[in-house]
Amino acid sequence: MRTDFNTTMPVGRQTIEDYAELRASAMESLRVHGADPATAASAIVEAICAETPPLHFVVGKTALEGAREKVCALSAELSAWESLSVSGS
Repeated sequence: MRTDFNTTMPVGRQTIEDYAELRASAMESLRVHGADPATAASAIVEAICAETPPLHFVVGKTALEGAREKVCALSAELSAWESLSVSGS
């Protein structure tokens, strides 16, 4: 069962024009990437009830792709500064 969160979410009457682009992007993301809340909730419950629950858990393909990109960027940065990092040990 899907909700209509992205279509019924209240939006304030006063807006700050400097944030118009960000607001539009966020609303589009809600529309395009809407997930089934029941499926997401089941996945979260399954993860936290696991014998060894994850320290980090993301829900959805887009979130997983973003997390993987972040991990790759972090790994690259650690590698770039590795020699300096270990020089003080």
